Amino acid sequence: MVSGLPGTGKSYFASRLSQRLGAVYINSDAVRRELGAMGKYTDKDKLTVYEELFYRTKNSLNAGKCVVADATFHKKINRKYFFDWTSKQGISLVVFEVFASEEIIKKRLSKPRTYSEADWNVYLKLKQEREPLEIKHHKLESSSNNINFMLEKAHQVIESNHEYKAN
Repeated sequence: MVSGLPGTGKSYFASRLSQRLGAVYINSDAVRRELGAMGKYTDKDKLTVYEELFYRTKNSLNAGKCVVADATFHKKINRKYFFDWTSKQGISLVVFEVFASEEIIKKRLSKPRTYSEADWNVYLKLKQEREPLEIKHHKLESSSNNINFMLEKAHQVIESNHEYKAN
């Protein structure tokens, strides 16, 4: 699971991590687009996107695949499905929280991005709403040129997880 606010570099990191692991990559912004929910951000709309993200993750895990689930996961309710289900199934869940300086975030959010509609104002809103992660997780700082370091650190964390088996 890769968590982080808009502009932190979480999706850039998560997509490359999934490539490195040979994992299925499931991105909340892509799910939102596929559901025809672009521009829809009520609590109900967000929950629908997270439920679909969870459904796809669960199906891939049940099929024996490694998954990288990528979303802000800024609310407890949106993380609860993942935490509860993986715990009940005995599935190892590794959680990464990606963060960056606000200077970098502002710069990133000023440019058009492939899937995300988030801008600086959305970042500020989600920053205020963010509920802290209450599960063991690993923080990774994203800068302008440290993706290889982030991937190596993440790979080390995953390899040290006894239940992980590389594909």
